[in-house]
Amino acid sequence: MKLRRERIHEEKAHQADEKDVMKNAMREQKKLEREQTRRSRSQLKADKLDLSGGDPLPPREASHSAEREKWTQLFYKTLFFLFFCLMLSMIFWGYKHLSEL
Repeated sequence: MKLRRERIHEEKAHQADEKDVMKNAMREQKKLEREQTRRSRSQLKADKLDLSGGDPLPPREASHSAEREKWTQLFYKTLFFLFFCLMLSMIFWGYKHLSEL
Protein backbone atom coordinates (compact mmCIF):
# COMPACT_ATOMS: atom_id res chain seq x y z
CA MET A 1 0.00 0.00 0.00
CA LYS A 2 2.79 2.34 0.90
CA LEU A 3 4.62 1.62 -2.35
CA ARG A 4 1.52 2.38 -4.35
CA ARG A 5 1.10 5.76 -2.59
CA GLU A 6 4.74 6.57 -3.16
CA ARG A 7 4.44 5.61 -6.81
CA ILE A 8 1.33 7.78 -7.23
CA HIS A 9 3.10 10.65 -5.48
CA GLU A 10 6.12 10.21 -7.75
CA GLU A 11 3.90 10.15 -10.84
CA LYS A 12 2.18 13.36 -9.75
CA ALA A 13 5.53 14.99 -9.06
CA HIS A 14 6.77 13.84 -12.46
CA GLN A 15 3.65 15.24 -14.14
CA ALA A 16 4.12 18.53 -12.30
CA ASP A 17 7.74 18.62 -13.44
CA GLU A 18 6.62 17.96 -17.03
CA LYS A 19 4.11 20.81 -16.76
CA ASP A 20 6.81 23.13 -15.45
CA VAL A 21 9.12 22.10 -18.28
CA MET A 22 6.35 22.72 -20.82
CA LYS A 23 5.56 26.12 -19.28
CA ASN A 24 9.22 27.10 -19.38
CA ALA A 25 9.51 25.89 -22.98
CA MET A 26 6.44 27.92 -23.96
CA ARG A 27 7.88 31.01 -22.23
CA GLU A 28 11.17 30.59 -24.04
CA GLN A 29 9.37 30.12 -27.35
CA LYS A 30 7.30 33.27 -26.78
CA LYS A 31 10.45 35.20 -25.89
CA LEU A 32 12.11 34.08 -29.10
CA GLU A 33 9.04 35.01 -31.14
CA ARG A 34 8.96 38.47 -29.55
CA GLU A 35 12.65 38.99 -30.23
CA GLN A 36 12.19 37.96 -33.86
CA THR A 37 9.21 40.30 -34.16
CA ARG A 38 11.26 43.15 -32.67
CA ARG A 39 14.14 42.41 -35.00
CA SER A 40 11.88 42.29 -38.02
CA ARG A 41 10.21 45.56 -37.00
CA SER A 42 13.53 47.26 -36.48
CA GLN A 43 14.74 45.87 -39.80
CA LEU A 44 11.60 47.22 -41.50
CA LYS A 45 12.22 50.63 -39.92
CA ALA A 46 15.82 50.56 -41.06
CA ASP A 47 14.72 49.61 -44.57
CA LYS A 48 12.21 52.47 -44.63
CA LEU A 49 14.85 54.94 -43.53
CA ASP A 50 17.46 53.60 -45.94
CA LEU A 51 15.71 54.28 -49.25
CA SER A 52 18.64 56.07 -50.87
CA GLY A 53 20.83 53.01 -51.23
CA GLY A 54 22.97 53.24 -48.11
CA ASP A 55 23.29 57.00 -47.66
CA PRO A 56 22.21 58.17 -44.20
CA LEU A 57 19.42 60.70 -43.94
CA PRO A 58 20.43 64.32 -43.26
CA PRO A 59 19.64 65.76 -39.86
CA ARG A 60 16.19 67.22 -39.43
CA GLU A 61 17.51 70.77 -39.04
CA ALA A 62 19.20 70.52 -42.43
CA SER A 63 15.97 69.76 -44.27
CA HIS A 64 13.53 71.65 -42.00
CA SER A 65 14.74 74.90 -40.51
CA ALA A 66 13.73 75.46 -36.93
CA GLU A 67 10.72 77.56 -36.06
CA ARG A 68 12.89 79.74 -33.83
CA GLU A 69 15.16 80.65 -36.74
CA LYS A 70 12.15 81.74 -38.78
CA TRP A 71 10.91 84.00 -35.98
CA THR A 72 14.38 85.44 -35.44
CA GLN A 73 14.69 86.28 -39.12
CA LEU A 74 11.24 87.90 -39.10
CA PHE A 75 12.19 89.93 -36.02
CA TYR A 76 15.35 91.32 -37.62
CA LYS A 77 13.60 92.11 -40.90
CA THR A 78 10.85 93.94 -39.00
CA LEU A 79 13.44 95.81 -36.94
CA PHE A 80 15.29 96.90 -40.10
CA PHE A 81 12.01 98.00 -41.73
CA LEU A 82 11.05 100.09 -38.69
CA PHE A 83 14.51 101.69 -38.58
CA PHE A 84 14.22 102.50 -42.30
CA CYS A 85 10.77 104.05 -41.75
CA LEU A 86 12.13 106.11 -38.84
CA MET A 87 15.00 107.42 -40.97
CA LEU A 88 12.64 108.35 -43.84
CA SER A 89 10.21 110.08 -41.48
CA MET A 90 13.08 112.05 -39.86
CA ILE A 91 14.36 113.12 -43.29
CA PHE A 92 10.90 114.28 -44.40
CA TRP A 93 10.34 116.02 -41.08
CA GLY A 94 13.69 117.77 -41.42
CA TYR A 95 13.00 118.95 -44.98
CA LYS A 96 9.57 120.18 -43.91
CA HIS A 97 10.95 122.24 -41.02
CA LEU A 98 14.09 123.45 -42.86
CA SER A 99 12.04 124.72 -45.78
CA GLU A 100 10.04 126.96 -43.42
CA LEU A 101 13.19 128.78 -42.28
